[in-house]
Amino acid sequence: MRMAKAMGLNTIGTYVFWNVHEPQKGHYDFSGNNDIAAFVKEAKAEGLWVILRPSPYVCAEWEFGGYPYRLQNEKRLIVRSKEAAYVKAYRNYIMEVGKQLAPLQVNHGGTTRAFMNGANYNDKNPYEPQISSYDYDAPLDEAENTTEKFMQFREVTTKHLPAGETLPPVPVTKKSIALNNIHFIQSVTVLDLLLF
Repeated sequence: MRMAKAMGLNTIGTYVFWNVHEPQKGHYDFSGNNDIAAFVKEAKAEGLWVILRPSPYVCAEWEFGGYPYRLQNEKRLIVRSKEAAYVKAYRNYIMEVGKQLAPLQVNHGGTTRAFMNGANYNDKNPYEPQISSYDYDAPLDEAENTTEKFMQFREVTTKHLPAGETLPPVPVTKKSIALNNIHFIQSVTVLDLLLF
């Protein structure tokens, strides 16, 4: 968030994944990394507005679009519809989201990294890595360090600030390390692991 502010932005956005915040029916988790109220408070402390995207559908890159997988197994429930069971399930969830944000007086008005990375299978190559990088021509790289584009945005933003205003300093660059080559000595295909 400090990088966004240092670049001259005034708003940051985030998704609120239904399947993350309601991992089991009626059991909600707004702790740790799931604490949306803490996220909004931190953004406010940095002087940023927040665009909160509370689902139900979030994006195709996320498992089942962000819906809890169990919805597809509930009889007569039709996801992404006006069907009563679906509307009730979503209403219950969004009310819990509202309880988290209500004390903040939020105004009403979306990486696939770590465990979500993977690979694509095709007939030509048995393993084709899925590129998860979002830093192609982005202001920040994946380590959240500035790129040349960041500095260009910052320069343009500075030119248009009201008289007497300045941008905050750019946060210190994070250190990186170099790793030796990693040589794999065994492999197995995903298809060999599947039970048919």
